[in-house]
Amino acid sequence: MGSTMDGFSGPLSAPERNHFFYGKLMDVTQFEKDARYVNHKHSLINRLVLGSGVVCGLKVEKDPNATVEGGLRITPGVAFDGWGREIIVPESGSFDPHALTDAEGNPTGEPATGDVTICLAYAEIKSDLVPVLVPDCDTPGNCAPSTIRESFRVLVRPATDAVAEPAGCEVVPSGDWTDPLPTVLQKLLAEHLSEACPKAPDNPCVQLARVTLANGEIDLVHGRRLVYTNALLYELILCLAQRVLQP
Repeated sequence: MGSTMDGFSGPLSAPERNHFFYGKLMDVTQFEKDARYVNHKHSLINRLVLGSGVVCGLKVEKDPNATVEGGLRITPGVAFDGWGREIIVPESGSFDPHALTDAEGNPTGEPATGDVTICLAYAEIKSDLVPVLVPDCDTPGNCAPSTIRESFRVLVRPATDAVAEPAGCEVVPSGDWTDPLPTVLQKLLAEHLSEACPKAPDNPCVQLARVTLANGEIDLVHGRRLVYTNALLYELILCLAQRVLQP
């Protein structure tokens, strides 16, 4: 699951934050409680309101500077994973699509054949060692990392599932369509959103592409989920309006 500070708490749970009062002892547990509260609320909004998928960038393409034959690279970009955490790729990174990886992004030693999926997974890296002034069971020794940098891993896995179709309309129309359209839509959406909140997936990584190793074909459409920002939704509305108004 990663760090307890990454904001993911499994099923829905009541957030907890500090209650401050004069003379309260502020230790590691108290400071972490506030950071966890902010991360929890933030990831919950990302997961349930914005959704998971690619926000921008993160194109999978052939790497002209690859050190291995058939090497690919991921361009800079941002994604939200299935747990609502932001994954930021600040610069292009190369990888070998012919080498399968484990959940940590380390090569398993098994060669890949057929089709593979390329996923982006959230990761945390501890850095910036500083002296430990008061050692205890959690931080033994003389030094400990003082910074957690939010990073990512590239996962290469066999494409065992069928090719997924792009997202479409998942709200099944129902009800009496003789009523005014706003009433029908309000009833339909109210019923749809009254269902149980979507559960966080067991595997939160973001699929970026499906690669056919035999010919090097890169599929950036099927299985690649997208996050529709307000700017993109506005453009889609204008595009739809333009088509509707055409004679």
